[in-house]
Amino acid sequence: MRNYALSELCHRLPVTLGELNLDKVLASGQVFRWRKHDDTWFGVVRSRLFILRQDPLAVHYTWHNFSETSSSDATKVGDELREFFNLRYSISDLSASWSSDTHLSSLVSAHSGLRLIRNDPYECLISFITSACNNIPRIS
Repeated sequence: MRNYALSELCHRLPVTLGELNLDKVLASGQVFRWRKHDDTWFGVVRSRLFILRQDPLAVHYTWHNFSETSSSDATKVGDELREFFNLRYSISDLSASWSSDTHLSSLVSAHSGLRLIRNDPYECLISFITSACNNIPRIS
């Protein structure tokens, strides 16, 4: 693994750190097939290896297909990444509706950018079974 410069990652997903913080989400114990090297994240979503870097306004990425049947259409791959990170919902819109609850508001502001991902159900099940017998640092 090596660190990738932003210029090497030819696709861009416009999302702020407040909506998605890769460091918080990918290291939260929701997934176990992601590794960070310097400022670059490497991980698998379905049949693709993604390489991600984040700046305050976007996630920059590229991918490599594991399967010959995987689509290389940039729009479809971008949609797949948006779906994986559950970006159809805006955290700022949701947190505005929770503003009357002081406890919930303080949690949202303390953990800005943390969100639930939409992992493959089979991978999620296997991760759950594995985690029942181990702890997160040991699995990772």
